[in-house]
Amino acid sequence: MWANIHRIVLEAGIYVSHIIWRIRYREVIKEAKRTGRTIDEILEPGGECSDTERGDDPMQSAEEPSESIDINDPKRSIDIVDGR
Repeated sequence: MWANIHRIVLEAGIYVSHIIWRIRYREVIKEAKRTGRTIDEILEPGGECSDTERGDDPMQSAEEPSESIDINDPKRSIDIVDGR
């Protein structure tokens, strides 16, 4: 009996994982269908939707906050709330 429950839980986990993958990559799937290419071709480095374009390049160093945010920019005002 427990073996059957374990099998059901494992199969359900695989099924849910696949659904989540399809939701996360739905735009890539649409692009693959539209262009007639495979998902692997689109996701490979140098493709239209590569990891480096999403900022996931492990070799790229992170920007310093001072480089990406101008603290003197009047459009980026921060309201300071008095703790009283």
